[in-house]
Amino acid sequence: MFLYLRMLFILLVSLYTSRVVLNVLGVVDYGIYNVVAGFVTMFAFINSSLTACIQRFYNYENGRRGTDGIRTVYSLSCIIQIILALVVLLTVETVGLWYLNNKMVIPENRLFSANILFQCAVFSLISVIIQVPYSASIIAKERMDYYAIVGIIDVILKLLIVIILPYLPYDKLISYSSLLVITAIVDFLLYFVYAKVHFKELAFCKDFSYSLFRDMMSFSGWNTIGAMAMVARNQGLNLILNLFFGPTVNAARGVAFQVQSAITSFIHNIYTAVRPQLTESYAKGEIDRSVSLVYASSKVCFYVLLVLALPVSFRIDYLLGLWLGDTIPEFSGLFTVIVLIQSLVDILNTPITLITMASGKQIKKYCLVSSLLGLAVLPIAYVGLKLGAPPVFVFVAGVLISIFVQIACVRIMYGIISIPVKEYYKNVLAYILPVFLLSLITPYIANAVLPVNFIGFIILFASSFISLFVIAYVLGLNNREKSFCIEYIKRLIYKGKKP
Repeated sequence: MFLYLRMLFILLVSLYTSRVVLNVLGVVDYGIYNVVAGFVTMFAFINSSLTACIQRFYNYENGRRGTDGIRTVYSLSCIIQIILALVVLLTVETVGLWYLNNKMVIPENRLFSANILFQCAVFSLISVIIQVPYSASIIAKERMDYYAIVGIIDVILKLLIVIILPYLPYDKLISYSSLLVITAIVDFLLYFVYAKVHFKELAFCKDFSYSLFRDMMSFSGWNTIGAMAMVARNQGLNLILNLFFGPTVNAARGVAFQVQSAITSFIHNIYTAVRPQLTESYAKGEIDRSVSLVYASSKVCFYVLLVLALPVSFRIDYLLGLWLGDTIPEFSGLFTVIVLIQSLVDILNTPITLITMASGKQIKKYCLVSSLLGLAVLPIAYVGLKLGAPPVFVFVAGVLISIFVQIACVRIMYGIISIPVKEYYKNVLAYILPVFLLSLITPYIANAVLPVNFIGFIILFASSFISLFVIAYVLGLNNREKSFCIEYIKRLIYKGKKP
């Protein structure tokens, strides 16, 4: 609940700040910001993956060795993050800087501003990397209240930046990127101070466990390869679009992924809460509970994402106009709808990733297969655009590749927890596919008969929500999950009546 309150606040503020930033920077500078900052901060996705990795070892070693295990993991994670920070710094300041000045399609009069933006993004990224041992400890300890508070403080700072940005007499792109560095520093200090004050076990230990270090490096290494492949896939497509169409299409893609990020953030909150429980249940040998968590989280997250994506997709042009005003980059609406479809496919892969990370088995195979399949979209996109395909071709190709990745990962999961492919389809896909198809009927009819205004959208959203809730409960949950929901509601009612 703390995470959802956090995300609701972040969503509302982010929608406002995105509109102001687009209007203040303009389409060209917004596109430059999206492609340049994205090229650097793509490494932050790798860092998010490492956060999950370190959190996994915190929970796993706590279940095995208690405080001593946490202390050892903390010491080793600090060393690993320092190594990563140095590698990333060397990479972006050589290859990244060369690509920025020699290959990116950027107007010559904005090249200096793009370089300042690049350095600010690098500094912010390094601060994010070194904060991981502390943010991971907060998640591992399930201190979701403080984790939510930090997220709210972060977005408030960004809101203040947007408020003062139009009044600054300096280059807006440089000013915006420079002020974002301050938020990165504040975030680091908030995580660092809280973790060091409340978790006394976060202290360096003299005993260096080479076996654990090797396991963590191997785990982190393969996990990083998988994250790098995902980053290369997303940012590589961004660079390919920039190469063929320039920063205007990058701006449209930026809008689409801003909407997608806001919506899917609600879903990742569920996984943030599920991850520690799934890891500890697997470490204790509770395989049945781990499997149940995989099934249940897959279905629930798909339904939550669907209830948000459907009304947005049917009224995307109206919502973009309401959000961005007249400054709407071409293709933004179409890109957004296709990206949301891809998100519905990708969200099903997250529980499989969680159980793989929790078990520590077949990580090499899982990362290699999912990485190579995911990267296949890059040559497909390049060849397609070279032959004259429109920019939407890139997004459609991404959806098809995501489907193949999901099929392959389900088969790999069988070797980890012995779930036959048939059982997964029976317990997940057999439930979500009827729900998906039937849930299209109500918003389709509502969209056809309701006026295109705010009241019409609210009615569309409410009718979609109610119909999907009923369909998901009747057809989308098994008997055990239905019983759990009923018992949970009864407990809430009992607590509400209790004096």
